[in-house]
Amino acid sequence: MFFLLILVCEFLLAAPCADIAEHIDISTHINLRESAQIALEEYQVPFSYSSQQLHCLPLFQAKKAPSKKIKPSASYATEYRIQNSIEFYHQHKKTIDNLQLKVPSPIIISIMSIESNLGRFTGKHHTLTALANIVAETNPSLQHRLHSYMQKQLAALLYLSYSNQLDLESLHGSWDGGIGIPQFMPQVYILHAKSKSPIPNLFDHTDAMLSIDHYLTYSAKWQHGPIAKIITPSESTIKYIQSYLKENNEEDRGIELKRVPCNEHICPIIDSTPGQYIYISTNQEHTQHWLTYPNFEAIRRYNPRPEYAIAVTILANAIEESIYAD
Repeated sequence: MFFLLILVCEFLLAAPCADIAEHIDISTHINLRESAQIALEEYQVPFSYSSQQLHCLPLFQAKKAPSKKIKPSASYATEYRIQNSIEFYHQHKKTIDNLQLKVPSPIIISIMSIESNLGRFTGKHHTLTALANIVAETNPSLQHRLHSYMQKQLAALLYLSYSNQLDLESLHGSWDGGIGIPQFMPQVYILHAKSKSPIPNLFDHTDAMLSIDHYLTYSAKWQHGPIAKIITPSESTIKYIQSYLKENNEEDRGIELKRVPCNEHICPIIDSTPGQYIYISTNQEHTQHWLTYPNFEAIRRYNPRPEYAIAVTILANAIEESIYAD
């Protein structure tokens, strides 16, 4: 009853959107009202505040549901990214050393490189408008496949504004709400954005590194040990892989990428860490077998695509080689 009373008041007080021909508004889009209710219940953001923020926002042209097509690792781990990442490490080495990161800095730099080209491109979309448009969509063929999740992200964004951590008027990012150099979603921002200053700034390299380190350490459970490496499988390992794929009708993962769980006979132990999976990546030129360890899955908590984790590993290895070369 109280919720209905709030809605009635908001509808009566809301000014018409005369200056915006096509718009979305909390008074006409139930999905936006649901996000505002989540913000109220989860973060104690007054409904009236959310109503002000979600009033008369521009309507984006409808687009198709997000593609599930996966990029190959080579499209992430380019020579351009490798060189830029190496240069970034050497330019910021003193700062990196002072941060006392728990996760190796090459991993963190690699993630920043893939997410935003080390801050060179953090997105041009007005974050509030972008998220609100995703949430407001009701057409099933156009709706985001993680619609409920996106509603929670919009609620978290409203909280970040209400608590004066973000300026929604000036905030721009990815089309789906990713913020700053690490492209944190709003809920991740709340839990893992870190800084030596009172308010984190994810457009700052130092804060971005601290925040990624915190996320991988506490959410993804990063631990000391290996990540992944290319192996040349023995004949017995190849037979095991073929047998497993046949018995389990294993589907392609990403671009002809398959995954086979390790057992004690086919996956070596490194630094007392047993292997978890073998990923088989096949393209027109060759086949690669990647032996992966728990930290590989930790990177997949950041981005679930195995190709992404492989690319992070390739970039990080290149940075480490440059460090050791010095």
